[in-house]
Amino acid sequence: MRKLLRVITLIAINLLLFIAMLASIELYFRWRYPAGLPEIEATNGLWQKFAPYVMFLTVPGTYNAWPNQFTGQTFPAHIVTNALGFNDPHEFDFTKPYQKVANERAVLFTGGSVAWGIGSTTTETTISGRMQYYLNKNQNKIKYTVINMGMASYIAYQQYLALELWG
Repeated sequence: MRKLLRVITLIAINLLLFIAMLASIELYFRWRYPAGLPEIEATNGLWQKFAPYVMFLTVPGTYNAWPNQFTGQTFPAHIVTNALGFNDPHEFDFTKPYQKVANERAVLFTGGSVAWGIGSTTTETTISGRMQYYLNKNQNKIKYTVINMGMASYIAYQQYLALELWG
C-alpha cells in the first residue's frame, strides 16, 4: 500500500511540474505577443507556416527570386501563390467546390517541392503549367485545367490530406 501511494505521489508531482511548464510557456507567449504571432514576410527562399491538419503551408505572397546557395547567384522569378500558399491561381476552399465550365476537365496535380515549382520562374513554367499547356495545345475538344496542389516538403500523407481538404 505504501509503495502504491509513493508511485501515485511521484506521478502527481511530475504531472504538476509538466502542467506548470506548459502554463509558463503559454503565459510567456501571451505576454510577448498579445495580438498573436506576427505574419512572416516571404523575402527570399520559400517560407512555411503552421497549418492545421496538413502541418504546414507555404507563406502566401509573391516570390520574386530564387537564391542559389551554392553559387551565390539569384535568379529572377515572378510566382504569385494563392491564399493557402499553393502555386496556383485558383483559390482553394473546402466549402465552395470548383465550378467547371462546359467541356472542361480538371486535373489535380500533387507532389512535393518540384511539383510546387521550386526553381520555376513563373507559375506557367511549373510542371503543372506545362502540362496544362500541352494538354490544351494538342486538341481543342476539351479544355483542361491543371490545378497545382503540390507543396514544398510535403510527404505522401500530407498530399493525401491536402487532396481531401481542397481537392
